[in-house]
Amino acid sequence: GYLVGDATRGANLWNTQTCVACHGVDGERNASGTPALTPLNPNRDLYRHSRDTQDRALRDFISMWMPQGNEGSCTGQCAADIEAFIRTWHHHHHH
Repeated sequence: GYLVGDATRGANLWNTQTCVACHGVDGERNASGTPALTPLNPNRDLYRHSRDTQDRALRDFISMWMPQGNEGSCTGQCAADIEAFIRTWHHHHHH
């Protein structure tokens, strides 16, 4: 069935699964205020990795391609939780 993501768990995973190292605290900036190494746009419905052939839902993108160097380590509920956390950034960003 469809897994419901938990943003609170996702926030914890974000900081322990090395997501924060590349994408910063909110996809834009690191905690220190410097720009994130790899900015992440939370407002997209579909994502495509540079080595992929098709667009994917965020949770599927995470499952297949993240984290770099340890792909496949965050699937299922883990990916759903991180997706839910990223979606909460919608409310903080005004594009």
